[in-house]
Amino acid sequence: MAEPRFHIAPALDVIGFSRGAQSAHRFALRHPERVAALATFSAGTYTMPTSSEPYPLGVGDFALWNDQRPFDIAGLRHVRIFVGVGGADANPADVVRAWDAVGGTTRLERGTRFALALKQLGVPSRFETYAGVGHAFVPAMRADTVAWFLGTS
Repeated sequence: MAEPRFHIAPALDVIGFSRGAQSAHRFALRHPERVAALATFSAGTYTMPTSSEPYPLGVGDFALWNDQRPFDIAGLRHVRIFVGVGGADANPADVVRAWDAVGGTTRLERGTRFALALKQLGVPSRFETYAGVGHAFVPAMRADTVAWFLGTS
């Protein structure tokens, strides 16, 4: 019998920017067993893993939205998470208000609080701001992502 020509990794590296970052980090929260590393940049909203607010604001009633599986903090501790945001991505008019109480009023504040929540839970993570960068995915973010996924940063 011939060996398959491809290999499917048991866990993937996932990256997202803006709305993609929202989807990427929520995928990691819901399926930590499927994610080896995550790079999430400039999300407009983050599900706060330390908040009991209803999902997607926090992880309250999480099982209702996750096939009756509760939030798996222990599983999330096996995911390496990089959170990045432009230092100038701080316009309150750019994000929805429903997340203000759990995350702050700008992408910069929300990214900062999400990264802090990960640290509080013992999730291996790194937070980086990019001076002078607004809501854009810049080459430094790409370079940091590659280094994070390779485990060299």
